Amino acid sequence: MKYQHLFFDLDRTLWDFDANSSMALKRIYKTYKLEEYYQSPEEFLKIYNHHNDLLWDTYRKGQIAKADLRIKRFARTLEEKGITDTELAYKVGEEYMDITPRLNMLAPNTFKILDYLQERNYKLYILTNGFISTQEKKMKNSGLSTYFL
Repeated sequence: MKYQHLFFDLDRTLWDFDANSSMALKRIYKTYKLEEYYQSPEEFLKIYNHHNDLLWDTYRKGQIAKADLRIKRFARTLEEKGITDTELAYKVGEEYMDITPRLNMLAPNTFKILDYLQERNYKLYILTNGFISTQEKKMKNSGLSTYFL
């Protein structure tokens, strides 16, 4: 056997980040009655994703702190529709961080592939640029943690 150790990224490889994030954001859209401001949940998601991507880039460059990223991505999303409620942005950010890691949509055949690799005695590892506490919750809630060292 040429390879003994296999490394996986979690988000967008095994754990379906986009599906889980969308589901969480749609729940938030309903909970906070954001239809008063956005034409649809899809519009809310599009605006959020735009700001989230920009702020993650800023975070990766070391120009923004984790706590600021978590709030600003929602503050900017809300500001586009004239909502300047910092407390609401904070609540939405906290709820997003609570809901999302509890969701467990995975890429197709994830368990089938991991079972196959585990049966053949590969050592499996996760590499991630996500926040550790969040990633651990995702792995536990989706059933992935039992596969990895």
